[in-house]
Amino acid sequence: MSVHLLHIFTKLDRMAGLLEPHTTAQEEAILTEINYPRKQLNQDIITLGEWLDDQEHLPPSKKQEDTKFLSAFLTGTKGSLQTAKRKIDNYYSLRSTSQILEDRDPFGLSVKNTFGNFVVATMPKPMPDGCRLSVIRLDAPDPEDYDFLGTVRRIVQVSELRMRIDNGISAGEYFCLDGRGYTASHLLKVNPSFVRETLTYIQEAVPARIKLFMFINCPQFIEVAVNRLVKPFLKKKLADRVVVTQDGASFLQEKFPKEYLPKDYGGDLPDMETLSNNWQKACEGKKDWYLNELSEKTIEEKRPKDSEINSENPYFGVQGSLKQLVID
Repeated sequence: MSVHLLHIFTKLDRMAGLLEPHTTAQEEAILTEINYPRKQLNQDIITLGEWLDDQEHLPPSKKQEDTKFLSAFLTGTKGSLQTAKRKIDNYYSLRSTSQILEDRDPFGLSVKNTFGNFVVATMPKPMPDGCRLSVIRLDAPDPEDYDFLGTVRRIVQVSELRMRIDNGISAGEYFCLDGRGYTASHLLKVNPSFVRETLTYIQEAVPARIKLFMFINCPQFIEVAVNRLVKPFLKKKLADRVVVTQDGASFLQEKFPKEYLPKDYGGDLPDMETLSNNWQKACEGKKDWYLNELSEKTIEEKRPKDSEINSENPYFGVQGSLKQLVID
């Protein structure tokens, strides 16, 4: 990463208090858990960086990424160089095929449509095991105010920022989606193709080791939708980690100490609106980065002939809307 961009990321991170770094002890515990000695990690960072430099089909902004970015992909794949390469290639290549990665402007219309009726934030404090908790919640009682594409793009914006300001050691992720604000009318505005693209992005293009995928405050119709719209696109290992419950804050309180939860879920951290606004302001502060570096696409004509990675991702192509989904 260039010195200029590094300064911008560091300054915004400190101003907003977005993420507290892992302690050295937590980092060592994470590396021990995945059986990845730090010496090997450091060697693999060099190897991965050299490989990335040689990939002429990937956008020029690849040269601005720092060792934390590479380390995140290596630890997120438990030290598998080949898997890390595939995920990084997918990370850049999906920009050419996915609608959720279009219009990167933090002030774009679809994103602006979510202001005031949607919150998303990764908690600033890592759990004792080093994992991080992210909470997503709809606060739009009127379905007409619900822009599903905009909510997905905001989630992606946060994930892009996290890959640059976290400390590069991927311990694991706890995702919580709060279904409190959803009605059947909201659900009918969900486009299955965007759901599929989002799950592909999470599973195939970012270094996320998901430990638990929680849906809380969920009436039965959401559980049906999760089973029919989400789980079919998840790898079995991740599908087995999906939990859907009608319980709300009490569910999180049973699993996590309150010092790691936001105020509106019974925790000691600031409320979700404050945390979400911090992330959004940080994203807005890097508008030019989103519109320039993060909007660069691959040049497929330059992709190596012997590449094992095909940019034509089979996960895309689902058409229609949730109106076609029969909800019992």
